[in-house]
Amino acid sequence: MGRPKSTAIERKCKRCEAVKPLDGFPRNKYMPLGRAYQCKPCSVKSVLESAMKRRIRSRGFFSFQAEIEHDRKILAIKEQTLA
Repeated sequence: MGRPKSTAIERKCKRCEAVKPLDGFPRNKYMPLGRAYQCKPCSVKSVLESAMKRRIRSRGFFSFQAEIEHDRKILAIKEQTLA
């Protein structure tokens, strides 16, 4: 019933280069092992950083500087909770 959890397989995160169990990586059915190449905390950071970059490119940096600073604070809080 359901997929058995395989904790024996480990993978190295492409971003932070830490070796973690496969359960520490988000699922991605298009990857060979069914998991992403970035660990869960790095994946969250990557998504938030790309959202900030898109916001800067599309609307301009100076008009949204306070909003970007707010996003950085949120990113710092999420890093603390995930660590």
